[in-house]
Parts: sequence; C-alpha cells; structure tokens
Amino acid sequence: MSPSSSSPQPWRSLSIGNLVSASFQLYRNNLQPYLSISFQAALWSGLSLVLLLLVVGISFATSATDSAGIPRMPNWGVLILLLLVWIGIALYCSARTLACAGAISRLAYQELTNQPEASREASRFTQSRSGSFLGAAFLIGVIYLGLYIGFWIIFTVLALLLMGIFAGIGIATQQSSSAGVVAGIFTVGLVLVATLLVLLFLSWFSARLSIWELPIAVERDATASNSIGRSMSLTKGNAWRIVIVLFVGFLITLPLFLLIQLGSWVVDLGLARFLADTDPLFQILSTLFGYLIGILGNIFLLPFWQALKAMIYYDLKVRREGLGLELGRKNGA
Repeated sequence: MSPSSSSPQPWRSLSIGNLVSASFQLYRNNLQPYLSISFQAALWSGLSLVLLLLVVGISFATSATDSAGIPRMPNWGVLILLLLVWIGIALYCSARTLACAGAISRLAYQELTNQPEASREASRFTQSRSGSFLGAAFLIGVIYLGLYIGFWIIFTVLALLLMGIFAGIGIATQQSSSAGVVAGIFTVGLVLVATLLVLLFLSWFSARLSIWELPIAVERDATASNSIGRSMSLTKGNAWRIVIVLFVGFLITLPLFLLIQLGSWVVDLGLARFLADTDPLFQILSTLFGYLIGILGNIFLLPFWQALKAMIYYDLKVRREGLGLELGRKNGA
C-alpha cells in the first residue's frame, strides 16, 4: 500500500477533524499489523494478572487448613516472597506492553512521513527501549501523585480556613445557625468552582503530556526524562486544541467502550444465575471476566489511540519545527 494513500500530505498541518479522521483511516488501512501488535500488548498485560492469581493460589495452597481442609489464611511468608518476584515480572510485562503501544505509534508516524517500516522492525526498535518507556511512565505517575497531594493539601487548608472564618463570624454575630447556612452554601459553591478548575487544569496538563511516548518511539536520542520535556515543548500553545481532539476521539470510541461495559454486565448476570453476589467466588470471577473483556476491547481501542497520538505528534512537529517542509525539500531533491 502506498503511504500517501492512507495519510495526509506531509507538508500540511491538519485541522481537528482531519486529525481524527486521518487517524481512523490509518487504523483501518493498517488493521492487521496494528491489531497484531495490540494483541501482543494484551498478552503481556494479561500475563501479569495470570501470575498474580498464581501467586495468591500458591500462598493459599501452602497455608494451614482447618478441620475441613479449607485454608484459613494465606501463607504470608510465601505470599510476600512471591509478590516481590511478581512485582519484578509485572514491571517487565508493563515495559513490554508500553513498547508494543509505542510500536503502533511508530508505524503510524513512519507512514505519515512516507518512510514506511515493517512491523517487526518497529517492534524491535521500541522493545529495545522498553526501559525508557517504563521509566517515563513512572516519572509521569510521580508527577500526577505530586499533583494529587498538592491539590489535597490546598483543599484541606482552604477548608480549615473557611471553617475558621465562618466560625468566627458566627461567634461575632451570635447567629451561628445563620452563619452555618451561609457557610454551607458558600462552601458548596466554592467546592464546585474549585472542582471545575481542577478538572480544567488536569485536562490541560494531560494534553501537555499526551504524546510523551512518541519521542521514545521515534527519536533515537530520546530518554525517559527528556521525552516528557519534549512533549511539554511540542504541545505548548496547543493544549486546548489537543483536548478537543482527544475528546472527539473519545466520542468515536464510546460505542465500543459501552459494548465492553455491556459485556461485563451480561457476564455478571450469567454468574448471578449460579452464585450469590455476596459470594467471594462471584466477586473473583466477575473481576476476572471483566478484566479479560476489558483486555479484549483494548485490543481494538489501543491502535486507534496510538495512531491518533502519532497524528498529533506529526502535526505538532509540522507546526513547530517545519517537519513537513523539510521532508518536502528532501523528496523534491
């Protein structure tokens, strides 16, 4: 397939509608290789769950039993030891999963720049950088944890200040009940405004970090730390545009997401015919099947999102660095 048949001309920046439609076109025209890599990502993701179930099963199998032969408690020594081993394996599986996702974005980006690459070559490149993907994901997790702690501290301080202020007003006016009503109304309004502001900030900030894996998947000198800075640099001044693009992408994938939720609901109804919803086995099976259905749905969702991120990354490079013009000069040379 000719790259130009499935991708926009490399010297043009794209509108929001074109970004989403071109991503879907990339996904449709490269369905087989994208789904193949996405299936590999699902296998790595599912492997960590299977191993966790084995860890829990082994810890119960080696525990003391009661007179009926039923395990009382897991063998904590065995459980902790196996969990430590599992954490290492789970991190490895996560790195491989991220590398698979990066391979899809790399394939899409190479297609956009008229430098198509074989799936095996793209996977080999990104798998060699699994550690960078995992490291960057860890740093982003730390960043979001810091934001969460910061917001929690700010909300706590504001709540204590408001309580003190309105308590003082109530004592000064000797109308504590009226002050309490006013305080309640004002506090609810403030919480709603603050929540809206936090959501807007998180949307903006998430857009700034939305393409963090693309530099690692595409640029040879990218590392776990500078890939985050690269994402922040490229998305500067385009965050709200990216928010809209991602929201439109969400609307497109919403039917499949709802279908996944419907599948989980049908499974729960089927289990309820044989088990009570308070039965621990019901909870375990419901969680397990729900996770498996989610993985199956993600096999089809992941390629679209990775193609969309590649489109955003490509478009930002055209807008900020003149990537397309440079490629046009090379192709015309």
